[in-house]
Amino acid sequence: MDTIFKFSFKFTALHAAAPYCASIASLFSSSITPTGAVVCCGSAAVVSVCASFAASGAVWAAVSDEITFFNERLTPATAHLAAGHDATCSFVNDEVPAEVIRELKNLGIKVLLLRCAGFDSVDLDVAKECGLPVLRVPAYSPQSVAEQGVALLMAVNRKPHLSYERTTKFNFDIAGLTGIALYGKTAGIIGTGKIGQCMINILKGFGMDIVAYDAFPNPNLGLEYVTLDELYARADVISIHCPLMPATRHMIDKDAIAKMKDGVIFINVARGGLVDSEALADAVEAGKFRGVGMDVCEKEHEYFFEAGFRRSASICAKSSLALSRPYGSSAASSIPARRATSPIGSRAVCRAISRSVFMPIPPCIHFL
Repeated sequence: MDTIFKFSFKFTALHAAAPYCASIASLFSSSITPTGAVVCCGSAAVVSVCASFAASGAVWAAVSDEITFFNERLTPATAHLAAGHDATCSFVNDEVPAEVIRELKNLGIKVLLLRCAGFDSVDLDVAKECGLPVLRVPAYSPQSVAEQGVALLMAVNRKPHLSYERTTKFNFDIAGLTGIALYGKTAGIIGTGKIGQCMINILKGFGMDIVAYDAFPNPNLGLEYVTLDELYARADVISIHCPLMPATRHMIDKDAIAKMKDGVIFINVARGGLVDSEALADAVEAGKFRGVGMDVCEKEHEYFFEAGFRRSASICAKSSLALSRPYGSSAASSIPARRATSPIGSRAVCRAISRSVFMPIPPCIHFL
């Protein structure tokens, strides 16, 4: 028997609603039939999610007047809003711990959809206990995310944003704008999944040598896999592309940073929790890095999304910051902008405003 699902879409930020609504409206006519007639409604992410669930044997149907949009994040305080629906669709900064899952189960929710690749926001053990499938988007536009990482690499290395700012003021002094040639340098790629592979292909185009680390090395890639310690010791540029889970949280900590070369460039377009923010801020202050480029950070929902907008506005008002527009995975060929970012942490926000850190943050803050 066909099951009709009402989707309860939980938007994590006011500014995200419009592009997602447009995307969802454009996809109402989409149908995917791996096991039967399936009508998937939602963003490109949700279409992929529904297709995955359909492949497991379920038949889905959804109609436009049964979608409810909320500006609130999914949290223990807002879970009750899902009453009367059959599914929730949450984002990377929503909170789906045990208490939320159990409440959703009691409300009649049948499936938990994630319009993101990361799944650390969900207590998977409790979801399994409650019999609730958890479906995510395993990949979306990995090329765009990798290109964003390379853009940050070039920004902290060649500093075109600073050059532009000076030029607008008829200041043609190049002091402090000199970068290093990437040709012949060694790039250390941590995580060789879809995005990591795209990053490797781009950096090879610069003539860089590649060393890689992955918990599950792929022998078909023809890469030189090394231990993390060796990667830290050899790499002039380190780019991390790992999922966030208990085993990887704060994998870039004080000890890891100490093993890196002095003057290394560090890029993170994966997840903020992979990096110990305090250790990173300490290292930046100590001059350990030539540059740090990130578009993710810990506790970003405290700065952006809902009330955090007011907090980020005060940060953006600092005269030592330059403003621009973030890109991330929001290339024209990918789904609407979804890579929201934040400062390094409440303490580090004030400390990391240094010349070596470049972090695009909505509406995009470049730490000079």
